[in-house]
Amino acid sequence: MRRSRKRVPWIRLFLLLSALSVGGIRTLQACECFRVVPACQAAWANGAVVFLGKVVRVSVRVERIERSSIPQKRVTFQVAENFNGRSSRTIEVATGFGGGDCGFPFKEGHEYLVYGSHSPWSSSLQAGICSRTAPGESAAEDLEYLRSLAKGGPQSRDYGFVTGYSPLVGIELRHSEKAPQPIANVPIRLESESTSLRAVTDTEGSYTFDGLPAGSFSLSADMPRNLGGGEIRTVILRDHACSEQNFVAVERGRLTGRLLDDNQRPVSTTLVAMAPAGSSDRADIVSDYTDSQGYFTISRLPPGDFVLGVNISEPPREGKYLSQPFPPTYFPGVPDRADATIIHVQSAQQLGGFELQLPARLRQRTITGRVTWPNGKPAEGAFVELKDSEFTDRNVDLGTAARDGMFIVTGVQGRSYSLSCRSGLRAREPPRHSETVQLKPDDNGPIRLVLSLPGQQ
Repeated sequence: MRRSRKRVPWIRLFLLLSALSVGGIRTLQACECFRVVPACQAAWANGAVVFLGKVVRVSVRVERIERSSIPQKRVTFQVAENFNGRSSRTIEVATGFGGGDCGFPFKEGHEYLVYGSHSPWSSSLQAGICSRTAPGESAAEDLEYLRSLAKGGPQSRDYGFVTGYSPLVGIELRHSEKAPQPIANVPIRLESESTSLRAVTDTEGSYTFDGLPAGSFSLSADMPRNLGGGEIRTVILRDHACSEQNFVAVERGRLTGRLLDDNQRPVSTTLVAMAPAGSSDRADIVSDYTDSQGYFTISRLPPGDFVLGVNISEPPREGKYLSQPFPPTYFPGVPDRADATIIHVQSAQQLGGFELQLPARLRQRTITGRVTWPNGKPAEGAFVELKDSEFTDRNVDLGTAARDGMFIVTGVQGRSYSLSCRSGLRAREPPRHSETVQLKPDDNGPIRLVLSLPGQQ
């Protein structure tokens, strides 16, 4: 396989939640390729320019993108065959230098099949490793298709699959050629003014319509069990092209309600969650943020029994970016899961009127301390993690030791915490970690952490 509402500060929230999850920080790659579509689709996408050519010159040029200057390689090709787009004998393509910028390693004197595309941020034709661009000797299948176009080419085709929903399905669809959670025996309808076709998904959830004429079609899937996601969509096919159309089956159950504080005032931008009554698996939790008036709508609820609440899967926090300083509270306003009302949801059921009043906000708590190496010297840059004793797989806050080793992390009053630190996140820094220190609700420091243990915890 080729390499392939509520206004919340989502970028900051995503980055912070990623770090607050167990394991802390992970290395991010600047260039990550999604799955590449087949030639019959790539050749017609976004005004693609497709040609076979030999590199005659590689130079460097600085590209102005908004207020930034980005150096790129300029690759000039002597064109042997044009398949789509330009008819020039020479074509210039821009690409990165490789690594994090997704640049393709073009070499002078070598022949390549190039899939060039136009970018909204540049006037240059772009090509990179995340396309079907490849050395000519490795592109036999693509060339067979592209050369057949001059002889009439294959008829158009629509294909795809039906998959079940999961919280990560959007990521899975970008990387997988097959349905992550295939649903078989789903009727698929493809219709136009002159065509009415039916297909049924196979055991891998896949379907295909071959031998289609060019034109505009209506495509839909008759989902089982009252599932949504199969609604009619328009598919426009060009001559000899193909179109991948995947369906994601989603639950249609929904619950609406309102969140109020201890003074009956609406609580905004706060996560309200529904968890299966018999499961503690975080992947099964469905949630939504409240709006400015405290209203929330939790969608895609599957059939089953649930509990509803705030901070039932995440610890209470009161920080710069995440502020949800309430004790864990279950509907109808109780602190213990055992006393929560069990909410029964039937398939595609629409439930409403769930008003949840929260107890008083927990006041912010500042915890200070100092990180040192075993020799007593300050451990500048050490990574400090504050965890809630009830939610041991989630960090409450993260901190970094300053030049003098001092750190500050924030939590909320009345909670028991644990505190630890580690090093080795910076270049040429030895990986070490401290023992975990348990903090009582009234213990705010200063706490001394020593990187006394080898390796990262």
